[in-house]
Amino acid sequence: MNKIKFLKILVFFYLSIFSAISFIGAADILPPDLSIKSISTVQGVDGRYLSVGVLPTIKIQFSEAIKQATLTAANIKITGTRDNAGNSRSSTVALNFSYDSNTYLLSITPQTNLSRGWLYELTISVGVQDLAGNGLANERKVLFETLMNKNTVNQFTAADGKTQVVIPPQALPEDASLNVSVVVGGVRSGAVPRGVRPAGIGGFNSYSSLQYVLPSALEEATAKLKDVVGVFAQEVTIREFAALNQNGNRIQSHFNTPITIVMPYLDEDSDGYVDGVSPQVKVKNLKVYFLDESHNVW
Repeated sequence: MNKIKFLKILVFFYLSIFSAISFIGAADILPPDLSIKSISTVQGVDGRYLSVGVLPTIKIQFSEAIKQATLTAANIKITGTRDNAGNSRSSTVALNFSYDSNTYLLSITPQTNLSRGWLYELTISVGVQDLAGNGLANERKVLFETLMNKNTVNQFTAADGKTQVVIPPQALPEDASLNVSVVVGGVRSGAVPRGVRPAGIGGFNSYSSLQYVLPSALEEATAKLKDVVGVFAQEVTIREFAALNQNGNRIQSHFNTPITIVMPYLDEDSDGYVDGVSPQVKVKNLKVYFLDESHNVW
Protein backbone atom coordinates (compact mmCIF):
# COMPACT_ATOMS: atom_id res chain seq x y z
CA MET A 1 0.00 0.00 0.00
CA ASN A 2 2.82 2.32 0.85
CA LYS A 3 4.57 1.52 -2.42
CA ILE A 4 1.50 2.50 -4.42
CA LYS A 5 1.26 5.85 -2.67
CA PHE A 6 4.96 6.46 -3.28
CA LEU A 7 4.52 5.84 -7.01
CA LYS A 8 1.59 8.23 -7.19
CA ILE A 9 3.57 10.94 -5.45
CA LEU A 10 6.54 10.36 -7.76
CA VAL A 11 4.40 10.60 -10.90
CA PHE A 12 2.79 13.76 -9.64
CA PHE A 13 6.21 15.24 -8.92
CA TYR A 14 7.44 14.58 -12.47
CA LEU A 15 4.28 15.98 -14.02
CA SER A 16 4.66 19.15 -11.97
CA ILE A 17 8.22 19.66 -13.18
CA PHE A 18 7.22 19.08 -16.81
CA SER A 19 4.34 21.51 -16.49
CA ALA A 20 6.58 24.18 -15.04
CA ILE A 21 9.23 23.78 -17.75
CA SER A 22 6.71 23.96 -20.56
CA PHE A 23 5.91 27.57 -19.73
CA ILE A 24 9.51 28.83 -19.84
CA GLY A 25 10.42 30.68 -23.10
CA ALA A 26 13.75 32.02 -24.41
CA ALA A 27 14.13 35.78 -24.74
CA ASP A 28 14.35 37.22 -28.31
CA ILE A 29 17.99 38.27 -28.71
CA LEU A 30 18.42 37.78 -32.46
CA PRO A 31 18.72 40.90 -34.65
CA PRO A 32 16.20 41.35 -37.46
CA ASP A 33 17.28 40.84 -41.05
CA LEU A 34 16.17 42.64 -44.21
CA SER A 35 16.35 42.52 -47.99
CA ILE A 36 16.14 45.57 -50.25
CA LYS A 37 13.96 44.81 -53.24
CA SER A 38 15.23 45.75 -56.70
CA ILE A 39 15.05 49.50 -57.31
CA SER A 40 15.31 49.06 -61.10
CA THR A 41 15.79 46.31 -63.68
CA VAL A 42 19.54 46.84 -64.14
CA GLN A 43 22.61 47.16 -61.91
CA GLY A 44 26.14 48.34 -62.61
CA VAL A 45 29.28 46.34 -61.80
CA ASP A 46 29.58 48.09 -58.44
CA GLY A 47 26.03 47.08 -57.50
CA ARG A 48 24.38 50.45 -58.07
CA TYR A 49 20.90 50.43 -59.58
CA LEU A 50 20.66 52.36 -62.86
CA SER A 51 17.86 53.95 -64.90
CA VAL A 52 15.90 54.89 -61.79
CA GLY A 53 13.03 57.38 -62.09
CA VAL A 54 12.85 60.64 -60.17
CA LEU A 55 10.10 59.45 -57.80
CA PRO A 56 10.92 55.81 -56.98
CA THR A 57 9.26 53.68 -54.33
CA ILE A 58 11.90 51.63 -52.53
CA LYS A 59 10.68 48.52 -50.70
CA ILE A 60 12.45 46.90 -47.76
CA GLN A 61 11.37 43.45 -46.60
CA PHE A 62 12.09 42.71 -42.94
CA SER A 63 12.37 39.19 -41.54
CA GLU A 64 10.11 39.95 -38.56
CA ALA A 65 7.89 42.60 -37.04
CA ILE A 66 9.66 45.94 -36.61
CA LYS A 67 9.10 48.61 -33.97
CA GLN A 68 7.43 51.28 -36.08
CA ALA A 69 8.78 54.11 -33.92
CA THR A 70 12.29 53.26 -35.20
CA LEU A 71 11.32 53.59 -38.87
CA THR A 72 12.25 57.27 -39.04
CA ALA A 73 14.43 59.68 -40.98
CA ALA A 74 17.01 59.37 -38.19
CA ASN A 75 17.55 55.69 -39.01
CA ILE A 76 16.69 55.51 -42.73
CA LYS A 77 18.19 58.08 -45.09
CA ILE A 78 18.62 58.78 -48.79
CA THR A 79 21.49 61.11 -49.60
CA GLY A 80 22.55 62.56 -52.95
CA THR A 81 26.30 61.90 -53.18
CA ARG A 82 27.16 63.02 -56.74
CA ASP A 83 25.36 65.40 -59.09
CA ASN A 84 24.99 65.16 -62.88
CA ALA A 85 28.07 67.37 -63.38
CA GLY A 86 30.29 64.92 -61.49
CA ASN A 87 30.53 67.04 -58.32
CA SER A 88 30.48 65.42 -54.87
CA ARG A 89 27.35 66.28 -52.89
CA SER A 90 25.80 65.55 -49.50
CA SER A 91 22.13 66.36 -49.99
CA THR A 92 19.59 64.69 -47.68
CA VAL A 93 16.25 63.70 -49.23
CA ALA A 94 12.98 64.13 -47.29
CA LEU A 95 11.11 60.80 -47.21
CA ASN A 96 7.67 59.32 -46.65
CA PHE A 97 7.45 55.95 -44.85
CA SER A 98 4.68 53.36 -45.11
CA TYR A 99 5.00 50.17 -43.04
CA ASP A 100 2.75 47.10 -43.28
CA SER A 101 2.83 45.36 -39.89
CA ASN A 102 1.24 42.21 -41.36
CA THR A 103 3.86 41.60 -44.07
CA TYR A 104 6.80 43.47 -42.42
CA LEU A 105 7.22 45.47 -45.65
CA LEU A 106 8.44 49.07 -45.55
CA SER A 107 7.86 51.38 -48.53
CA ILE A 108 9.97 54.54 -48.88
CA THR A 109 9.11 57.36 -51.27
CA PRO A 110 10.83 60.78 -51.68
CA GLN A 111 8.55 63.68 -50.79
CA THR A 112 9.63 65.53 -53.95
CA ASN A 113 11.21 64.49 -57.25
CA LEU A 114 14.87 63.50 -57.14
CA SER A 115 17.40 65.31 -59.33
CA ARG A 116 18.18 63.75 -62.70
CA GLY A 117 21.54 62.13 -63.31
CA TRP A 118 22.42 62.05 -59.61
CA LEU A 119 23.92 59.20 -57.61
CA TYR A 120 22.02 58.48 -54.39
CA GLU A 121 22.82 56.32 -51.38
CA LEU A 122 20.17 54.62 -49.24
CA THR A 123 21.36 53.93 -45.68
CA ILE A 124 19.49 51.81 -43.11
CA SER A 125 21.15 52.09 -39.70
CA VAL A 126 21.31 49.71 -36.74
CA GLY A 127 18.82 51.99 -35.00
CA VAL A 128 16.00 50.07 -36.72
CA GLN A 129 14.70 47.61 -34.09
CA ASP A 130 12.37 44.63 -33.83
CA LEU A 131 9.62 44.46 -31.18
CA ALA A 132 12.07 43.06 -28.63
CA GLY A 133 14.39 46.03 -29.07
CA ASN A 134 17.06 44.25 -31.12
CA GLY A 135 18.70 46.49 -33.71
CA LEU A 136 20.03 45.40 -37.09
CA ALA A 137 23.32 43.52 -36.86
CA ASN A 138 24.93 45.79 -39.47
CA GLU A 139 24.22 49.03 -41.27
CA ARG A 140 22.96 48.44 -44.81
CA LYS A 141 23.65 50.63 -47.85
CA VAL A 142 22.66 50.57 -51.50
CA LEU A 143 23.44 52.96 -54.38
CA PHE A 144 21.12 54.01 -57.17
CA GLU A 145 21.34 56.49 -60.02
CA THR A 146 18.54 58.45 -61.63
CA LEU A 147 18.19 58.84 -65.38
CA MET A 148 20.22 61.65 -66.97
CA ASN A 149 18.35 64.52 -68.54
CA LYS A 150 19.33 64.53 -72.23
CA ASN A 151 18.82 68.32 -72.41
CA THR A 152 21.63 69.19 -69.96
CA VAL A 153 25.35 68.46 -69.72
CA ASN A 154 26.17 65.28 -67.81
CA GLN A 155 29.50 64.03 -66.54
CA PHE A 156 30.12 60.50 -65.31
CA THR A 157 33.13 59.10 -63.43
CA ALA A 158 33.65 55.33 -63.31
CA ALA A 159 34.54 53.21 -60.27
CA ASP A 160 38.28 53.67 -60.87
CA GLY A 161 37.94 57.42 -60.27
CA LYS A 162 39.82 58.14 -63.52
CA THR A 163 37.65 57.07 -66.43
CA GLN A 164 35.27 59.91 -67.32
CA VAL A 165 32.54 60.61 -69.84
CA VAL A 166 31.24 64.12 -70.57
CA ILE A 167 27.96 64.22 -72.49
CA PRO A 168 26.82 67.62 -73.84
CA PRO A 169 23.15 68.62 -74.16
CA GLN A 170 21.17 66.81 -76.89
CA ALA A 171 23.92 64.24 -77.47
CA LEU A 172 21.75 61.43 -76.13
CA PRO A 173 18.65 60.46 -78.14
CA GLU A 174 16.69 59.98 -74.88
CA ASP A 175 17.11 60.20 -71.12
CA ALA A 176 19.58 57.53 -70.05
CA SER A 177 21.90 56.10 -67.43
CA LEU A 178 25.54 55.42 -68.18
CA ASN A 179 27.25 52.21 -67.10
CA VAL A 180 31.04 52.03 -67.37
CA SER A 181 32.82 48.76 -66.56
CA VAL A 182 36.49 48.90 -65.58
CA VAL A 183 37.79 45.85 -67.46
CA VAL A 184 41.60 46.10 -67.49
CA GLY A 185 44.42 48.60 -66.99
CA GLY A 186 44.91 52.11 -65.70
CA VAL A 187 44.84 51.26 -61.98
CA ARG A 188 47.48 49.69 -59.74
CA SER A 189 46.56 46.57 -57.77
CA GLY A 190 46.67 48.54 -54.52
CA ALA A 191 43.75 50.67 -55.71
CA VAL A 192 41.16 48.18 -56.85
CA PRO A 193 37.95 49.96 -57.88
CA ARG A 194 34.90 49.21 -55.78
CA GLY A 195 32.65 46.52 -57.18
CA VAL A 196 35.12 44.81 -59.52
CA ARG A 197 36.99 41.54 -59.10
CA PRO A 198 40.81 41.73 -59.28
CA ALA A 199 42.48 39.01 -61.36
CA GLY A 200 45.70 40.71 -62.33
CA ILE A 201 49.26 39.53 -62.90
CA GLY A 202 52.38 41.21 -61.54
CA GLY A 203 50.51 44.00 -59.79
CA PHE A 204 48.51 45.15 -62.80
CA ASN A 205 44.84 44.26 -62.64
CA SER A 206 42.46 42.55 -64.99
CA TYR A 207 39.04 43.15 -63.50
CA SER A 208 36.91 40.79 -65.62
CA SER A 209 33.85 42.98 -65.24
CA LEU A 210 32.38 42.81 -68.75
CA GLN A 211 28.59 42.96 -68.71
CA TYR A 212 27.47 43.15 -72.33
CA VAL A 213 30.34 41.69 -74.36
CA LEU A 214 31.73 38.16 -74.14
CA PRO A 215 35.43 37.92 -73.17
CA SER A 216 35.92 35.65 -76.20
CA ALA A 217 34.92 38.57 -78.45
CA LEU A 218 37.76 40.69 -77.04
CA GLU A 219 40.22 37.82 -77.35
CA GLU A 220 39.26 37.25 -80.98
CA ALA A 221 39.50 40.95 -81.82
CA THR A 222 42.94 41.27 -80.19
CA ALA A 223 44.22 38.15 -81.99
CA LYS A 224 43.11 39.64 -85.33
CA LEU A 225 44.84 42.94 -84.54
CA LYS A 226 48.08 41.16 -83.61
CA ASP A 227 47.99 39.42 -86.98
CA VAL A 228 48.21 42.89 -88.56
CA VAL A 229 50.20 44.97 -86.06
CA GLY A 230 52.26 42.30 -84.30
CA VAL A 231 53.09 41.70 -80.62
CA PHE A 232 52.84 45.40 -79.81
CA ALA A 233 49.05 45.18 -80.17
CA GLN A 234 48.40 44.96 -76.43
CA GLU A 235 45.37 45.79 -74.31
CA VAL A 236 46.66 48.67 -72.18
CA THR A 237 43.28 49.92 -70.95
CA ILE A 238 39.83 48.48 -71.67
CA ARG A 239 36.56 50.03 -70.59
CA GLU A 240 33.04 48.91 -71.50
CA PHE A 241 30.55 51.75 -72.01
CA ALA A 242 26.78 51.32 -72.16
CA ALA A 243 23.99 53.91 -72.28
CA LEU A 244 20.76 52.49 -70.85
CA ASN A 245 17.22 53.80 -71.34
CA GLN A 246 14.45 53.94 -68.74
CA ASN A 247 13.72 50.23 -69.25
CA GLY A 248 17.34 49.25 -68.65
CA ASN A 249 17.94 48.38 -72.31
CA ARG A 250 21.08 49.45 -74.16
CA ILE A 251 20.70 52.42 -76.50
CA GLN A 252 22.20 51.31 -79.82
CA SER A 253 21.91 54.51 -81.88
CA HIS A 254 24.71 57.03 -82.46
CA PHE A 255 25.23 60.14 -80.35
CA ASN A 256 23.73 63.27 -81.91
CA THR A 257 26.85 65.32 -81.10
CA PRO A 258 30.40 64.36 -80.04
CA ILE A 259 31.03 63.36 -76.43
CA THR A 260 34.33 63.34 -74.49
CA ILE A 261 35.83 60.17 -73.03
CA VAL A 262 38.88 60.16 -70.74
CA MET A 263 40.64 56.80 -70.13
CA PRO A 264 43.74 56.28 -67.95
CA TYR A 265 47.02 54.47 -68.66
CA LEU A 266 49.92 53.92 -66.28
CA ASP A 267 53.33 55.55 -66.59
CA GLU A 268 54.10 56.23 -62.94
CA ASP A 269 57.87 56.60 -63.44
CA SER A 270 57.31 59.02 -66.36
CA ASP A 271 59.81 57.20 -68.56
CA GLY A 272 57.58 57.41 -71.62
CA TYR A 273 56.70 53.71 -71.55
CA VAL A 274 53.43 52.16 -70.40
CA ASP A 275 53.87 50.35 -67.08
CA GLY A 276 53.14 46.64 -66.77
CA VAL A 277 53.15 45.53 -70.42
CA SER A 278 55.58 43.31 -72.27
CA PRO A 279 57.05 43.97 -74.78
CA GLN A 280 57.37 47.61 -73.80
CA VAL A 281 55.07 50.11 -75.50
CA LYS A 282 55.80 53.83 -75.82
CA VAL A 283 53.12 56.18 -74.54
CA LYS A 284 53.31 58.22 -77.74
CA ASN A 285 52.34 55.13 -79.75
CA LEU A 286 49.09 54.49 -77.89
CA LYS A 287 45.94 54.45 -80.02
CA VAL A 288 42.26 54.21 -79.17
CA TYR A 289 40.12 51.46 -80.72
CA PHE A 290 36.48 50.49 -80.32
CA LEU A 291 35.09 46.98 -80.64
CA ASP A 292 32.99 46.17 -83.68
CA GLU A 293 30.66 43.64 -82.00
CA SER A 294 29.27 42.44 -85.31
CA HIS A 295 32.63 41.17 -86.57
CA ASN A 296 34.71 40.98 -83.36
CA VAL A 297 37.46 43.30 -84.61
CA TRP A 298 39.11 46.36 -83.07
